[in-house]
Amino acid sequence: MNFLDELRELSKQASNLSRGKIDINIERKIRENVFEIMEELYGNATPANFIKTTKLMYRDWSQSYSEDIRFGRDEDADKAMIKLSIFEWIVSLPSVQEMRSSLGEG
Repeated sequence: MNFLDELRELSKQASNLSRGKIDINIERKIRENVFEIMEELYGNATPANFIKTTKLMYRDWSQSYSEDIRFGRDEDADKAMIKLSIFEWIVSLPSVQEMRSSLGEG
């Protein structure tokens, strides 16, 4: 299965998930945004640039999440956790792992 097929399947599977900490509609929108970002990135980048960009995204999003926790922004931290969880699921997809392996990143 290619990345876009895997991404769409994961999107379907995650559509009704809820951590229960924030409004389900907000949570759903966060997930949809992450899926849209990843689909657009994949469509506009070489595999090498896709992997490089996902590493930078993870670094930035993790840092933002850490700052939300450190400064007591609980709602923002909950939203960031949803974003990071979905992102980690996406970069764990077999097609992404294949891209990483083909680039010697695996």
